[in-house]
Amino acid sequence: MIERSAIAGPGPVLAVVEGKHDIEFLKRISRLLHGQDEHLPDLGALEAEARLVFMPTGGELQAWATRLAALPQPQFFLIDREAAPTSTERETLAQTLNQQAGRVAHVTSKRASENYLHPAAVLEATGMVVEFDDVSNVPDLLASKVVKSPVGDAPTAVAVKHIVKGRCGLAALVLHHDTRRQRLPITSPTIATARATRGLAIARSPGRLRQNAHGIPRPRH
Repeated sequence: MIERSAIAGPGPVLAVVEGKHDIEFLKRISRLLHGQDEHLPDLGALEAEARLVFMPTGGELQAWATRLAALPQPQFFLIDREAAPTSTERETLAQTLNQQAGRVAHVTSKRASENYLHPAAVLEATGMVVEFDDVSNVPDLLASKVVKSPVGDAPTAVAVKHIVKGRCGLAALVLHHDTRRQRLPITSPTIATARATRGLAIARSPGRLRQNAHGIPRPRH
């Protein structure tokens, strides 16, 4: 367990996470938990009070750890475990950070934040039954299931059906999977459509899926 005193220091706490959707997830889940137990912090409220500042790294954890080393603010790093050999590298990074004054790092016990979701929540959000455990690559499982259903439909047709039903996140996954399969260039109209669809998904329900530097869903490895 991480003690509050371990990150006591001047100014707001810097909460270093991997992506902006991790921030949304943490704020939402902490709000729900705070509603059940007021002793647990509401991270969104702390952010609004300027007591907490989230910093997404885009997965470049080591680089950002180096950049932030000179800052006086206390720092907390939440690191997705991922899969081996990445998990070993991240454990090593966390051990190094925990030996430095004013810094606390924690590696998740599960692969990533989406593994903490209940399958029922995924069913409610997507309309699909997806079975996964603590080490499953949830985005890949969901993308694979989306592309395979309904059988026989072209990816674009499948995406359109999801958009009509308001499932823009799933539509973006279908299009992204197709761009990877065809190895399309960044300038491809399909990727542009995936970006636009992804934007609709974020606007309607932010925080459910991750995205890469090009603004389209990023499967985890």
